[in-house]
Amino acid sequence: MSFGWYLVVIGVHENSPINMSSLWYRLCYRVMAASMTDNASLIIYDGDCVFCHNYARLMRLRASLGNVELIDARGGDPRVRSYWSQGYDLNTGMLFIHGGKVYHGAEAIHVLGCLSSRVSWFNRLNRFVFSNRTASTLLYPILKLGRLMALLLRGRSLMSPPSLRD
Repeated sequence: MSFGWYLVVIGVHENSPINMSSLWYRLCYRVMAASMTDNASLIIYDGDCVFCHNYARLMRLRASLGNVELIDARGGDPRVRSYWSQGYDLNTGMLFIHGGKVYHGAEAIHVLGCLSSRVSWFNRLNRFVFSNRTASTLLYPILKLGRLMALLLRGRSLMSPPSLRD
């Protein structure tokens, strides 16, 4: 049992009242504790989307995670092809790979919200909004719509899955 899971289990048993804010803190802390054990993280995003590009740039995850690699999904990186072949549609959501686990779309933005440092106003706002799973789930479709509109206004199209035969 990892240290993070241990924090979630402590104090939460069937006879104790569950304080939701305390439980939320424990769940976010579990994600942060896992980040201390694995030093490589990866964000795959649509580089043609101005919102996606700026979000990935502004996150400043290196302050809280250390080594974070940002990959433009349109850039031809072979790892992008691998995730497409595993069934991750990068038109429906960004990917965050952390601690050997793949997070997609709203789940990715939720985990990123939990891991956000408080370095800047953007990170504090991101943490405040997206560390809440419900808010992430409800707001992510709006973000996807904004991405689609931004791409259309710039004359760009959605990404095509790479040919998996090559």
